[in-house]
Amino acid sequence: WLRGAFPSAARKIVVVENGVDEAFLAASDMRRNRPPHAEPVLVCAGSLIPRKGHGVLLRALSRCTEYSWRLQLAGEGTEWAGLTRLAGELGFADRIEFLGELPPDAMPAFLANADLFVLPSFSEGRSNALLEAMAAGLPVVASAIDGVTELVDDGRTGQVFPPGDDQALAAVLLPLLQDALTRSRLGAAAHAEICKRQLTWAGAAKKYAGLYQQLL
Repeated sequence: WLRGAFPSAARKIVVVENGVDEAFLAASDMRRNRPPHAEPVLVCAGSLIPRKGHGVLLRALSRCTEYSWRLQLAGEGTEWAGLTRLAGELGFADRIEFLGELPPDAMPAFLANADLFVLPSFSEGRSNALLEAMAAGLPVVASAIDGVTELVDDGRTGQVFPPGDDQALAAVLLPLLQDALTRSRLGAAAHAEICKRQLTWAGAAKKYAGLYQQLL
């Protein structure tokens, strides 16, 4: 967009994408080596605020109650009470764990213990939570919004759905809850994409260093 808006400066515009800690790449091995869960564990990490769309996820899961699953929500915010109430109204409060805010060094283990990551946001900048989940080898399901569609190749490195559409989200989740092989394929491709694009702190540092060397 910037290059189009300022064509005379197009050659001077460089994008250095943010990356993740190497610990999230290691979490991929932790996931592969742990015993499988009796029921899939879905996770969502982010502030409990309207923009993050947690209500969309809960309403989608209300269409998936015939299958076994558990949901863990990591984060704090103004929507906590409302989401707790909604889970009760939908009849599956016992399947949801509200974990509160987790310290950064606890996130790799949190993702390593999961089977599926969901990002139901209405808008994001460049979601670090999504990057971390992909690096950890998790299959990801996310809203088709700017920032997400630059990272997730639908059907290959994850799956996307129209933001705010709980019915479409349920249609994506239902087969994934039943198909561990597809989850494994998507998670492996997501991890490989992060490695290929060097979306780590070290990779970002290397790009910055290269840019500074070029300018000097």
